[in-house]
Amino acid sequence: MAKENNKDRILKLLKDNMTRQTAEEIATQLDIQRNTASGILNDLVREGIVQKEKTRPVMFSYIEPEEELPDDPFTTFIGACRFYYLATRKVHSPVRTRTQRD
Repeated sequence: MAKENNKDRILKLLKDNMTRQTAEEIATQLDIQRNTASGILNDLVREGIVQKEKTRPVMFSYIEPEEELPDDPFTTFIGACRFYYLATRKVHSPVRTRTQRD
């Protein structure tokens, strides 16, 4: 089995703990340099995976991913595939036309 890299280890730690932690706390728990942990954490912040709170000391926490919305929200609309299909299509067309013009 391949050895986990520091980025994966930091991400796993934040996911498992689900608490705010400083770069120093993370570095201590993973036995890595604080500046290494800080650099990786800032990369994760730029990627949108981790949240950075600009407090003293700076706190980092894992961001739970939100459920992805479908490309066309009308496909999950109640009755879109059965009894209200025609009504759904009538509502769907003006909305799509209006958003395409904007």
